[in-house]
Amino acid sequence: MDNVRGETMGNRRLVPVVLFAVFAIATSGCGLFHVYRPVTVLIRDADTKKPIKDAHVTIEYPPCMLGLFRPFPSSATTRADGIAHLLAAPHGGAYGGVAITSCAKGYDNPGHEWLSAEEIRKINPATLLTPWAWRPVTRIVEMYSGSSPTLELIIPDNYRGLIRVEYEPLDDDHCEPGKRRFTYVVPPSGVVHMKGPRFLKDFLPVELRAKYASGAVLESESKSPAEVVFHVLSIPDGMDYFVVGTEDECKKLRDNFAKRRAQGAESQR
Repeated sequence: MDNVRGETMGNRRLVPVVLFAVFAIATSGCGLFHVYRPVTVLIRDADTKKPIKDAHVTIEYPPCMLGLFRPFPSSATTRADGIAHLLAAPHGGAYGGVAITSCAKGYDNPGHEWLSAEEIRKINPATLLTPWAWRPVTRIVEMYSGSSPTLELIIPDNYRGLIRVEYEPLDDDHCEPGKRRFTYVVPPSGVVHMKGPRFLKDFLPVELRAKYASGAVLESESKSPAEVVFHVLSIPDGMDYFVVGTEDECKKLRDNFAKRRAQGAESQR
């Protein structure tokens, strides 16, 4: 009986230990259960194409339903050659991937790139025969020094309604180095075609301005119900949508826009 009682007490003591281990693994993100691949990232200046030393680079996974099971994030600092070595695991299925972000002294705007789960799967794991130092660059992340870019839209006088912006990124050879201010004229159709650096497509500029052709500036917040304002509507499908009108008009346009998008998504199912 003593032996049985001793074994029972021992098993009882193991229960909290096992539960704690399970809890620790779960709360750590279960990152130990993923197969990680080496990711080599080159950080360079977007204008000069020179490598950036001492840039802090991170790999992070977007939130999802199985957030507790996301792989571990990874971070590193670039050397003099602008290279940073990190780890990433394929996660999230066909639409999964990781966000690569870089920050560096003298660069107000962080660099951003996306690496899909499928691209990560194609990377061979590190071995003694293929150390990291010999691996080709997986992704190049460019950073822009100086002030944040400014995008200004010149809108036809008395225009009310939607504005759709379509981007056409240009090669670096066709862009003016160091240029941070961009002005485009919106035609009466409300569809403006923009040609410019890639960051105009990838990221909404920190400073966005709009004014009528007569010079009247359109603010983003109204001071009276009758005042015409300029709002960002959404950024889907590689295009930006904006709306011009009073607060009531903008609300109706936003509601109609959301309804049309929902109907379109439903018809594609």
